[in-house]
Amino acid sequence: MAKHGGKRKGAGRKSKAEEAGLRQEIDEVVSVEDRQAIWKKLASNAKEGDKPSTELLFAYYYGKPTDKVQMEHSGNVDSEVQIVFKPLKRDS
Repeated sequence: MAKHGGKRKGAGRKSKAEEAGLRQEIDEVVSVEDRQAIWKKLASNAKEGDKPSTELLFAYYYGKPTDKVQMEHSGNVDSEVQIVFKPLKRDS
């Protein structure tokens, strides 16, 4: 099995094979009818004004919106920037 990143055991993103295995396990216990009922309940909750349901439904349907970061600077804009390049270690 491939090694995952992070300090904890099992940390990091799972492999595509592990993700596919999990989807297969879920498919075995959650029927198509059950999934449709779940989506209908989520949509019903959103229609009733439940904000978390609305956000979840829209995130899956339209995609999660990108985070916008506004940066402000209150100082000398003519500051000097120094970029340092370090040589790569090469295995001999």
